[in-house]
Amino acid sequence: MRAESRAPRLRRGPMSTSRPSSAQHPQPWLSCALLLVCAIALTYSRQLEREVRAASAAAAERAADYWSERPYLEPAEIVVRHLGSDTIESRRAEHRRERSQTRALAVPKAVKSHYQEILDGLTAEALEPLSKLPQYRLGVRGAEGDGRAYLVHAFLHGGWPQLAGNGVLLIVLGFAIERIWGHALFAAVALASSLAAAVAFRLGNPELDAAWIGASGMLAGLLGAFAVRFAARWSEPGYGGLIAAGACWLLAPGALGWNASLVAGPTASGPIEGAAQASLWGIAGGFACGLAFGALIVFGRIES
Repeated sequence: MRAESRAPRLRRGPMSTSRPSSAQHPQPWLSCALLLVCAIALTYSRQLEREVRAASAAAAERAADYWSERPYLEPAEIVVRHLGSDTIESRRAEHRRERSQTRALAVPKAVKSHYQEILDGLTAEALEPLSKLPQYRLGVRGAEGDGRAYLVHAFLHGGWPQLAGNGVLLIVLGFAIERIWGHALFAAVALASSLAAAVAFRLGNPELDAAWIGASGMLAGLLGAFAVRFAARWSEPGYGGLIAAGACWLLAPGALGWNASLVAGPTASGPIEGAAQASLWGIAGGFACGLAFGALIVFGRIES
């Protein structure tokens, strides 16, 4: 009598052809790469900013010295900021006393006009470097701007606090979406949202003398796609809380007038007019694009 073989039989079926978990859920290396690029861009732009502002300050110092010797001229805003309004008024009052004591004649109109042209030229030298600030030059501007800004603006940030907040949101949203939808669909949503946010910002702020930077538009798009993908789980505290927290982080700074995502132009002075609502246009455009892409992917069964 032959002994029956105890070797287990190989089971055939769907399990035998299933891919490992790592293949079903790819690692979110693209999200990590985006965060790394943003950190490198901020470090490099800060270095360039220091150099640009140093050159502008040196030229403003020359303009201020020239004005101090001729306080009857009209100083530009950058000269006033360099010296301070109190110093301006004090120097003018001192000049009036000197003229009164010495009974000096008024400066001839032609001479004054000539000196004013020289001061304006020195002022232009101080303003010219500011137009080369990377955050301003490569940010999205309503009136005009570099075409590269439609994509590059998402990698530029106003400081480390802004990047840290955006980075946390990118890690949470990006990791979830990229692991479920894969690298290609994640990249498509992020890219389209950035472009849509830039277009919406320009359409909503055609005359704003400021540049919009930051990943807020892209993150708004990822938040919209996330909300559509996990719409059935909004009632769960984790998912509903994440959507609410993400919306607050994106909307609160603009509503409260925090200008970290807006870079003033070279001739701007004081608070940027309309800053409280300007960035909301870009966020709305990015969110709408993310909703549309998320609906297309989910209801169009592209995910599966």
